[in-house]
Amino acid sequence: MLAGLLHDVGVLPLVSRAERYPQLRDNPSALEHVIDVLHSAIGRRILMTWNFHPDLAAVATAHGNLKRESTTIDYVDVVMIANLCSHAGNEHGCSGVDIEQLPAYRKLGLSKNALAGVMEESDGFIAEIRGFLQD
Repeated sequence: MLAGLLHDVGVLPLVSRAERYPQLRDNPSALEHVIDVLHSAIGRRILMTWNFHPDLAAVATAHGNLKRESTTIDYVDVVMIANLCSHAGNEHGCSGVDIEQLPAYRKLGLSKNALAGVMEESDGFIAEIRGFLQD
């Protein structure tokens, strides 16, 4: 869970600093491009500076590399698939990916039915958390 919470930590300083630059602040597509290019490397550097284990820092760097091959299941695989599922059906750019063809998906040994069940269960959990936050 911690890896999932931290995988995009590199976005935060970019968004914060963008406020100082009108060409980014006033141009969402330019800011999105800067974030896409830089957030992974910045996130890894932040996590390493905070003395997180290199396996967690690797998630910041590699979660977007959909063709990544590795020999064992790791945090990157889990976060990559969870990230794709969380963006399914929106304009983030992850929709349209054939998740079953990804090395991470195959390593995790998930079926489409199992993944759908996890997503359905997560929807209930998210709704419950939203309810707590609204009170």
